[in-house]
Amino acid sequence: MQTRIARFIIGNRWPVLVLILVGTGILAFKVPQVAVKSETIDLFPSDHPYVETFVKYQEVFGGANTALIAVEVKDGDIFNLDALAKVQRITKAVEMLPGVNNYQVLSIAQRKVKNITVEFTQEGPLFKADPIMWPDLPKNEEEVEKLREVVYSSPRIFGTLVSLDSKAALVVAGFLDNELDPPAIYGKMKELSQAEEDDNTRIYVIGRPVMLGHIAEQYPQLVKLFLLTLGAIFLTLLLYFRDIRGVGIPILTALLSASWGLGFIGWLGYNFDPLVIVVPFIISARALSHSVQLIERYFEEFRDKKDRKEAAVATFAGLFSPGIVSIVTDALGVFLVILTPIPLMQKLAVMGGFWVLSFVVSDLVFNPVLLSFVPPPKEKPAPARPPLLDRFLGSVAGFCVGRGRWTVVAVTLVVGAVGFYFASRLVIGDVNPGTPMLWPDSKYNLDTEHIAQKFGNTEILNVIVQGKECPEPSREELLQAHGCNEELSTCYDDPGMSCSQDEECFGCNTATGKCKSDVGRACAKDIECISRECNPLKSPKVLQTMEALQREMETLPEVGSTSSVAGLLPSVISAMHASDPKWELIPHDRRDAGFFLGMIFSSSEPGDLSRYITQDAQRATVTMYLRDHKGETLRTVVDRTKAFIAANPLDEAEFLLASGYGGLLAAVNEVIAWSEIRVTALAFLAVFLFCALAYKSIVAGILFLVPLFLSNYLTYAMMGALGIGLDVNALPVVSLGVGLGVDYGLYVVSRIQEEYAIRPDLDHAVRRAIATAGKAVLFTAATMVSGIVFWAWSFLKFQADMGILLAVWMCISMLGGLILLPALISLVRPRFVVGKPQTTKA
Repeated sequence: MQTRIARFIIGNRWPVLVLILVGTGILAFKVPQVAVKSETIDLFPSDHPYVETFVKYQEVFGGANTALIAVEVKDGDIFNLDALAKVQRITKAVEMLPGVNNYQVLSIAQRKVKNITVEFTQEGPLFKADPIMWPDLPKNEEEVEKLREVVYSSPRIFGTLVSLDSKAALVVAGFLDNELDPPAIYGKMKELSQAEEDDNTRIYVIGRPVMLGHIAEQYPQLVKLFLLTLGAIFLTLLLYFRDIRGVGIPILTALLSASWGLGFIGWLGYNFDPLVIVVPFIISARALSHSVQLIERYFEEFRDKKDRKEAAVATFAGLFSPGIVSIVTDALGVFLVILTPIPLMQKLAVMGGFWVLSFVVSDLVFNPVLLSFVPPPKEKPAPARPPLLDRFLGSVAGFCVGRGRWTVVAVTLVVGAVGFYFASRLVIGDVNPGTPMLWPDSKYNLDTEHIAQKFGNTEILNVIVQGKECPEPSREELLQAHGCNEELSTCYDDPGMSCSQDEECFGCNTATGKCKSDVGRACAKDIECISRECNPLKSPKVLQTMEALQREMETLPEVGSTSSVAGLLPSVISAMHASDPKWELIPHDRRDAGFFLGMIFSSSEPGDLSRYITQDAQRATVTMYLRDHKGETLRTVVDRTKAFIAANPLDEAEFLLASGYGGLLAAVNEVIAWSEIRVTALAFLAVFLFCALAYKSIVAGILFLVPLFLSNYLTYAMMGALGIGLDVNALPVVSLGVGLGVDYGLYVVSRIQEEYAIRPDLDHAVRRAIATAGKAVLFTAATMVSGIVFWAWSFLKFQADMGILLAVWMCISMLGGLILLPALISLVRPRFVVGKPQTTKA
């Protein structure tokens, strides 16, 4: 059947070629329209409770993109006019950055950072909340000292916005996810740092927008590295084939398949995330691998048949079965990645699966058609002595069919045992502080380390406190919440309204038809004058539990500090009692709690409390400032938080994990392990079924699983040995690797089967397969590894790490197909190879 299909394709090669080129043109038309951008939410599991909480509340309490700017002085402390002026200028400049959320900008020079005081007047206590250094700077040393006293007396400021050694001040800026422009933000931050740094001042800048902007600025270096990679591949192909066909056709094939893959996502409207820039290289490597096999086979067939068309037909017919099984198996393995509940991975599965399927056209069909057109290779005189590569492969073949096959099995078992030790050290999540995208000694990671030491704050994880629906209150409950505060003679609802009894604050004045507390509101009965919301976050129990959660989390070394609206109340109440420390508490009476919260609300300007609580007191947040976002840090914090929530149930509210970028990372860390196990198991099952069906043998399915399992297993071991965490950045590369790589073994085993059908001598068949298909396997792996070498000089540690993993994965896959599988076949002598010898070549 393969021969009939081949003759049809080559017999109609012009129409086939035109169809391929037209299809390529249609798909390639959309390639320039593919947006290269990183969507934050695409990186995280969309159906995870933490992510759902983040999406629901990101507009309320801030998103995942926060930048931190630390201003530090070398000599003296931050409380000097020059340093304070720098903090003010930086704060104002940050407020003008593109996409900034001004409600999420904090510093001692920002309007929202205030000092809470109470002034006792003849009319009663006057609650005041004044900005500590806004809009004007201190004018002299006396005012500087007053500022120092204010900062030192406020735990909300000292240690969070001003370092405990008083040498640094912090500016925090949140950015709107839908308006994020990392290159612009990083460029402005860089200009700002350069303008403000001097001999006595150092500026440190970190945060996700800064990191993404820094990477974007360095893209030209990535382009150079990929050009060097392509150059190395070109040179290797040239040195091996010494023929334009052997150089041009594999590269043209890779470009053709890339046009199909990238064009396909263009037609679907998907963006291409630059964080997975390694993935196209992985898939293109597979396209090149198939192409090299086809060209190597074509040269062999032409030497035998002396006719381009007949050689092309024989090439297609000989490699169609292993090629189609390999491509379909690889594509299915990639498509299975769609089961990972992360939008980026799902898009990657669609793109990668279609891209791999396109190899049927770009490799199996296009290569033989193109080879039938180009001039035939020149006849070369046989060398007096076999080339070095042939002699080496001959030695390998002899090793695999002789006693060495037992050595191969023994070494495999030893390597597997050693791999088990290192694989057990694999960490889920980030291994080191800072970003794993960059090298530990990069300025960004050094700045991250410094800010963590000074402020204990490089990442944010929010716990949302959400009020539950409450039943309609009774009159007694309404009076307790909305009546008269007898101690202060003011209404709980309206501290500016004097009263002597509850009825003066609450209810409907039937004579006027207006509410007593709101003369602008018409009414016919008391209940129409009161909100039916129960304001659960005014409950003392809720507020006390929020504060208790803060205290609990601050006992962890991983947490630098915490904040919440509950943390504001003790200082307010203490101020109302002449700053007596024993009054630094949260009231036990609901009316008192509501009253003091009302005072805070009434003295606040729009946006002042947006990071703590919503205006209707239905939703609030407990914010944890983490020292880093290592996998172990996030697991410790989340586990402790869950234990606290379970031990402290609330009737009126519930705690929801988790918002902030720390919450998103915690979510992806929780699903990575299970998702990877599931995808790997299904990919292995797919390989087993397809190979078993293709060769009509269960033993065949098992044999092909052995090198595939080994290559993936040892890749994890290498990650554990090198301290590369399985995080959201590494996941795409590792997941795609599961579904790829079986083609090396398929080509070699199919050639063993084919040679045995001609001459029923298994040792001879193994030697011939290694000398022919094995040569292409060895060369393909060597070609790709030679290109990856340059990645070691990338400014991206992530790219260098992935280069190491890809090199290890390709080499193990190559050794599995070239040595392990032939050795196992020589030992097992499976029936799908030796069962039915024939007398003619397929």
